[in-house]
Amino acid sequence: MLANKKPSSIRAILRDRNLMELSGQDHKRVRDSLMSFLRPESLKQYVGKIDEEVRKHIELHWQDMEKVASRSREILAMLSRNDRGNVINTSKAAVHALYWSLCASSSVQDLLKEFVQEKKVKLEQHTATPPQDLITCLLSKHNEENERVVTDKEILHNIMLVMVAGHDTSSVLVTFMLCLLSKNPAVYEAVLQGTRSLFPASF
Repeated sequence: MLANKKPSSIRAILRDRNLMELSGQDHKRVRDSLMSFLRPESLKQYVGKIDEEVRKHIELHWQDMEKVASRSREILAMLSRNDRGNVINTSKAAVHALYWSLCASSSVQDLLKEFVQEKKVKLEQHTATPPQDLITCLLSKHNEENERVVTDKEILHNIMLVMVAGHDTSSVLVTFMLCLLSKNPAVYEAVLQGTRSLFPASF
């Protein structure tokens, strides 16, 4: 039987009850719960906030596009070297990175536990609704026996997964999108006009 398993280092950081580690009915149960929130009608309420955060980030960190390109070339050059000293240094850096990743994972897990408890209280007090955010949505999922569909551990581990997946995909998307728009002025103007019509208050 085929099973979806990641390297032990990834499992140590994201833990063992995230979607990439689950299979069979467990995978379906958690996936269905996550997808009930990650839909266009739920996510569209965040478009304005995401737009605002991307704008702030670009203004603060992306003024010099040559700097971004130069950094990309440095990374490619580093990856292409194969001398023994570089391999040793890279290995040391990888071990160091794994250590700090594990420390960061524990810290984030502790913070998320607090968030989950806060959301539980708000649900009990009827001051929060399922579409409000992903944690509240997952906490609200119950089966026919009125039992929680997703456990606290699964919520924590899958929020971690969503955070990591969202960070990598979003940053890569923004990078390539800006690169392509800078090379196609006509497309840039069309996108700009379309954005102005959708979010006039932002301009």
